[in-house]
Amino acid sequence: MLPEDKEEKTNWSDYEKFTDLRISVGIMKAAVNTLSVTCNKILDNQDKFLTRVYEDMEKNKKETDKEINFLHERLDKMSADWSAKLESTETKIMTEIKSLRDDFIKHKEIENKIVTRIMEWKWTIVGGILVLSWLFTHLDVVKYLISK
Repeated sequence: MLPEDKEEKTNWSDYEKFTDLRISVGIMKAAVNTLSVTCNKILDNQDKFLTRVYEDMEKNKKETDKEINFLHERLDKMSADWSAKLESTETKIMTEIKSLRDDFIKHKEIENKIVTRIMEWKWTIVGGILVLSWLFTHLDVVKYLISK
């Protein structure tokens, strides 16, 4: 049915435009719905991704905290061990120093006894020489010995 008069042609043309417009609006609605579904999926995936990232971050934080606590415990244990070893070494060194000091004192006492005996002999010899010198000068023993 083709419109024969102008008025019918205008109505037909308006009807085609309206139909085209309705089709375009329908297509746009479908595109908007598809876009909306796609955006919702993206947002859901983004939420899931962020949730997973936060869970991984929390898991890594807990693991890091465990490792830090382990290191602190280990450092404390090592510090206690080193302190004990240091105290033991200090005790050994002080014992050795005391032993060396005692040995030095004994050695010094022995040397003092030896020096004292040497000094006694020295003064005894000096005294003997003085006595002999006096005798030689006051007695005529030398003349007597030489004359024979």
